[in-house]
Amino acid sequence: MIHLLKYWKPAAIILMVVVFAVSCQVQKSGTKAKVDVAYERGYDVGYQRATLEIAGRLKDAAIKQAAEAREREKKARESFARKQANIEKEKQHAETVITDLRRELSRVQKHAAAARNQSSRRNLPAADKAAGAPDEIAAKGWILFAESAARYAELAEIADRQRNDLAEWQAYGTTVAGE
Repeated sequence: MIHLLKYWKPAAIILMVVVFAVSCQVQKSGTKAKVDVAYERGYDVGYQRATLEIAGRLKDAAIKQAAEAREREKKARESFARKQANIEKEKQHAETVITDLRRELSRVQKHAAAARNQSSRRNLPAADKAAGAPDEIAAKGWILFAESAARYAELAEIADRQRNDLAEWQAYGTTVAGE
């Protein structure tokens, strides 16, 4: 203790330096805490701002994408409606053709029946037993032709129905595929 009284001035200087260093350290740690709090507060605000900005961009992109999808669907529906209208026109045309063919078939059948009746009314002697009368052969030919025309008309109707179905499916397929 005697040394302390003898060297009080250097001890006071050392004590003041220690007090100054400790106070600087305390102030530095307090300032650091304040800086950390300010940094965290700024980080949170920046994070929230960035989150809101990104959410806004995503919302805008989703709205734009939905509008584009609606526009594509609208175009596809319009394209499909145009194709359906064309198919309906083709169906009506095919029905008109079928009606005309049926009328012609009926005319051929009437002609074949008339030829058969005319051949049966004539009792001309046949030149040869193996060969029939020309009228009879012609009548059989007309009958065969009428039967063939009737079968052809049935097949043509089936083919037209299948063509119509195929055209509808193709129109639907191209619309769905987006071509």
